Amino acid sequence: MTKISKDLEPNTEVNRIFATILVALSGILLILDKVFSLLGIEGTNTFGYSSYANFIWTLTQSIAPLIIIIVILLKLKPYLLSCAIPVYCYLLQLVWVFSPLHSDDPLIYIYALGVFVLFCILFMIIKFFLISLNKNRSYAKQIFEVNERLMALIEDKKS
Repeated sequence: MTKISKDLEPNTEVNRIFATILVALSGILLILDKVFSLLGIEGTNTFGYSSYANFIWTLTQSIAPLIIIIVILLKLKPYLLSCAIPVYCYLLQLVWVFSPLHSDDPLIYIYALGVFVLFCILFMIIKFFLISLNKNRSYAKQIFEVNERLMALIEDKKS
């Protein structure tokens, strides 16, 4: 473990709130191009992209995962609810990619919400499965330990 992650003490409330803000920020960055368009913010240097919005979208697509990776590497533990923001924003983009017109139809936000609900249901099913698998594994381990003790007792009685 690095000195930085030892110094951070990931279970403190301040660090959890900081991690929560970073994770939420990583999700909000994903829609920054839409916010800029709504506010009429338009830059002059597009770095070769067809529009400033495309440049901002590509830039934030690169930065957002890095923020999440920083939170993970620092072993900070954000509140689980904050993860909903980047998950929803990524699912929104996924729905947009597979939509036939690639337009900013207001219904796309509702479609993304439906996909988000399905994602949450899938997450809960997988989590339940893993918890039950872990319980079964510990139960099997207990049975194995009891069997070993019984075998040792039987061996002791034979000798």
